[in-house]
Amino acid sequence: MNPKNFRIRITSYFLLCLATPSVFGFNESGFQFMFMAAKISPEARARGLNQYFIASERDLAGGVFDPRAEKLLRAAEAFTKVTFNLPSLKYVKAVTRQEEGDVLVVKWTMDEPFAKGVVFLQDEPNFSRYEFRLANCEIHSKEDVEAFLSKLVVWRKPPNNIMPGGFEVRLLIDDRPIKAFFGDITTLSVIWLRNMEINAAALGENEWLVTVKMGKGFTSTYYPIAPFVPERFPPLAELVQSWSFERISSELGKATYPQFRDDVLVTEVIRRGLSEEQFVALIGSAEPPRLESRAQVVLIALYREGKGDLAARYFGPALAKYEQIGQAANGAVETLFRFAARNCSTFHETHAVRLLREGTFQTGPLMYVGHCSASEETLLGLEHLALPDKLADQKDSAIMDIRRRLGKTPR
Repeated sequence: MNPKNFRIRITSYFLLCLATPSVFGFNESGFQFMFMAAKISPEARARGLNQYFIASERDLAGGVFDPRAEKLLRAAEAFTKVTFNLPSLKYVKAVTRQEEGDVLVVKWTMDEPFAKGVVFLQDEPNFSRYEFRLANCEIHSKEDVEAFLSKLVVWRKPPNNIMPGGFEVRLLIDDRPIKAFFGDITTLSVIWLRNMEINAAALGENEWLVTVKMGKGFTSTYYPIAPFVPERFPPLAELVQSWSFERISSELGKATYPQFRDDVLVTEVIRRGLSEEQFVALIGSAEPPRLESRAQVVLIALYREGKGDLAARYFGPALAKYEQIGQAANGAVETLFRFAARNCSTFHETHAVRLLREGTFQTGPLMYVGHCSASEETLLGLEHLALPDKLADQKDSAIMDIRRRLGKTPR
């Protein structure tokens, strides 16, 4: 997963057209405040946000609900209630639609001491966007923004554990009383990069439009379906059960974030029983830039499904496939050896030493011998092996590790 993909903030740049920051501030809640210059008016920003609400109302007016999305709807509502402080949240309607993926649209009402109004959710495969149209919402100063955010979002608590100290709020210079603000946070949780953006603009006297966009890293443990996978009702994991291996293989790499969808596809093949021929086809059929991520998807799924022995059994044929492809498979070969290093063996070491001597692939094999080897012969060969300067430090580290295993003093 490439973390940079999650850092795209199109909405924020469109709405605020931010320039260079000028003033920073902190407060008791822990939020970071920054004052920015803007090139479009608060009224224009409000019109931009209002387009989301118009689209959601249109969806609800003309749409129908697919009953196969019932589990997703229940999970979305449960997630909403632990993400926002809205005990008054009341369900109104839900519809579904299909575009590049299955989309759930939900409408609720809310009536809290700090604001009342309607809440829409556009729940898409790659993100969830909440849209609040609020009345009785008194936001005029920086302190009001702080109080509003503190009351709206559930901070510091599971399952999201969003920390206000990492949330950066941008206010507009010379915007008094405040008529717009933007805030965002990006955090890493285990394997997920999680991002949240809040955009807000005044629509009238104590009336505000607020959108909260959350990456699917937040919902990954709450929803009954995999994040970033377009097929959601029914889930891809159910659809794929009737597909042939050829169909599954042809579907690999076809999503915005293909590794997540590919994981579902590959897992189905593994559960049926993965042959050597199928293994080689899966790891070797990706486009060159995606060979490494494909290898990671397949190998992770193998070990997760308790079939790690197949990775060792099919290691030789997989390596032969990568040798046919050539240098474009260097990252995939490194992945292959990295997983092989979970269970060191002379079989894998023989391949690693051969590749080091041939010079076709060296990063992965060098990592492997450094992690696994306790061979005098391998040590001697490595000490006399000429490698590119960029691998000099890795070579020295590998030699030191091998000598340590052999009980030799470092040189």
